[in-house]
Amino acid sequence: MKKRLPLFRSSRHWIALYWISFAFLFLPLILCDQIGISLALFLFSGVLFFIPTLLPNDFLFGPIITRFPTSRKELWLTIDDGPDPQDTPCLLDLLDHYQAKATFFVIGAKAKEHPHLIQEILQRGHSIGNHTQSHPVSSFWIALPHQLRKELSLCQKTITQIAPLATPTLFRAPVGMTNFFLHPILSEQKLTLVGWSARGFDTVADCPEKVVQRIWKQVTPGAIILLHEGIALTQNGERIAPQILERLLQKLAQEHYQCLIPNLAIPLPTNG
Repeated sequence: MKKRLPLFRSSRHWIALYWISFAFLFLPLILCDQIGISLALFLFSGVLFFIPTLLPNDFLFGPIITRFPTSRKELWLTIDDGPDPQDTPCLLDLLDHYQAKATFFVIGAKAKEHPHLIQEILQRGHSIGNHTQSHPVSSFWIALPHQLRKELSLCQKTITQIAPLATPTLFRAPVGMTNFFLHPILSEQKLTLVGWSARGFDTVADCPEKVVQRIWKQVTPGAIILLHEGIALTQNGERIAPQILERLLQKLAQEHYQCLIPNLAIPLPTNG
């Protein structure tokens, strides 16, 4: 079963408003020889303007999907940072056992190392999304257009070479960070930005139960759940990603939730 996803209206008018405010506020101050005040206001407003690039799921610079419309107990399960040779096979077996579907947002470099796992994900009825080629967490938010374009296009190319019929149409930014230049490049490459509405901070946790508890507090029909693979171990030195997924799927099954992949035939974001 598939659901059609909405796109939030682009918020680029806030960018235009920023520059209009600059023209009407800062320039008169400069003309009145208030250089110090105008410079301080300009720097302060600049900081405020770029803060959203560090905030996950912020749509100041363009649309991002964080939910899908449904009145039923349906969820979209998304798994980032794979494929992982230890975690991915276990996650796929768990998804099969609970008859759940998921979207794997994969890193191109890892996909190139483990192409058989990409094939396995697709063969089991799941979908693949673009999560950049190298996952540049520390620099993605300030990356220039040519850097962003390279990260996205290389990942697209890598996945398409492995599975020609599964070229991604969805993109998730590293740590959910946006970038002033990102949306025009997404539009060029026919990719739609996907965020989330429920997460348990599994990348910094060592207790599966606590992760599931955090996620469960945010679960409502139409939620997009964020999980990761290839992450930290539990206190006992065991793989944590399969344990988190198993406990989450058990809880969802008990509450009669279904994990499905929404309809991907959606309008693409525009530049303006």
